Amino acid sequence: QYWRMKKDNMDFILFFKMGKFYELFDDDADIGARELGFNYMSGKRRHTGFPEGGFDKYASEFVKLGYKIARVEQMETPKELKERNKQA
Repeated sequence: QYWRMKKDNMDFILFFKMGKFYELFDDDADIGARELGFNYMSGKRRHTGFPEGGFDKYASEFVKLGYKIARVEQMETPKELKERNKQA
């Protein structure tokens, strides 16, 4: 899902909503770690994140540094996601 969005928005840092957090993946995660000191999270791919309440602060900081940002909101509930994955 991330790369479907990213491929058409390579010049944006994508803030991806995951539950109550925003997460940055791959190259965006590297930029977040380098520019704002975000810590990498464990997992199979590079990603960083922060609680949803920090969005305005971090979005503003990226913009001040000259980056363009985009926010991708989660539209389905965890229960709906579980059901969709069962059907796939």
